Amino acid sequence: MTGRSVAITGKAQVEIMPCESKDPGPLQVLVRAQSTLISPGTERAGLLQLPNTNIQSRLPYVGGDGFAGIVEKVGASVAQFKPGDRVYSQLNHKEYQLADPAYLFHIPECLASEEATFATLLHTSLQAVRKGRLEIGTSVLIIGLGLVGQLACRLARLTGALPVIGVDISEVRRKKAATVCDETFDPNAADFKEKLLAATGGNGPEVVIEATGSPDVIKNALQLAAKMGRVVLLGSSRGETNGINFYRDVHKRGLTIYGAHITSEPANERQPHLWPRKLEEPLCLNLMASGRIKVSDLISDRYPVNDAPKAYARLAEWDESLMGMILNWTI
Repeated sequence: MTGRSVAITGKAQVEIMPCESKDPGPLQVLVRAQSTLISPGTERAGLLQLPNTNIQSRLPYVGGDGFAGIVEKVGASVAQFKPGDRVYSQLNHKEYQLADPAYLFHIPECLASEEATFATLLHTSLQAVRKGRLEIGTSVLIIGLGLVGQLACRLARLTGALPVIGVDISEVRRKKAATVCDETFDPNAADFKEKLLAATGGNGPEVVIEATGSPDVIKNALQLAAKMGRVVLLGSSRGETNGINFYRDVHKRGLTIYGAHITSEPANERQPHLWPRKLEEPLCLNLMASGRIKVSDLISDRYPVNDAPKAYARLAEWDESLMGMILNWTI
């Protein structure tokens, strides 16, 4: 079966390419895309070939990991899905794909397909909340209010963390986060540190979630955390961080640092503060379906899939108002 795919073919270059898909094997499901989500941070990094992306040797490269679609065919040994089912998975920007039923999940009836595509990034942000061990009354600072940071703010509020503080140099992003944060600050303001201390009772935040992916901001995250605090690296750092004095910034202050990449979760067994993907992703779908986490207001752009090169061109130029960019495969 021939469909379309959205492929990075070179630095800042994207093309719509034909993509072949075979019939499913006994333990496979063939799915057809309805909506996929462009992840602004990760996909922009790949598009511009930033450090730690390593896609140059894999061109043409098809990105994406938030996929909502319809089951077309099922393998002979697959019992939990049938043609016509609406499903979500961490799949790419392809019209037809073969999926592993173990990582394919039914989309709740009340949840729109374009909203379901956020489950991957919600799952990513949830790693920071779990590893940061947020609970009722924990003070938390989220640095970087892009899409992943916005989701982290919403999850932090859901845990009962107080105060939830969002920081970004962009006023547009601060205004977006202000609907769920107790405070939002500009880190470049002269009185930023004074306001942060005042908001946290003079102690600094117990948990700092770094969601920018900027290597230099990691130094700030370490220095802003309270003594004996926890620093969670949620953003994928694009390069090396220089100038950290681990004795001064970490060891002497008793900080704990967690890496929260989505690949650092257990494969199967649920553990305290660590859940496997097969449990996290349906949970994220249900958090959105139940209204506990709202994502519709985080959709900033919608494009027919044939206009994907225009979407990526805008992504390459960068715009602080960019959040969730939806590709519509039904047009």
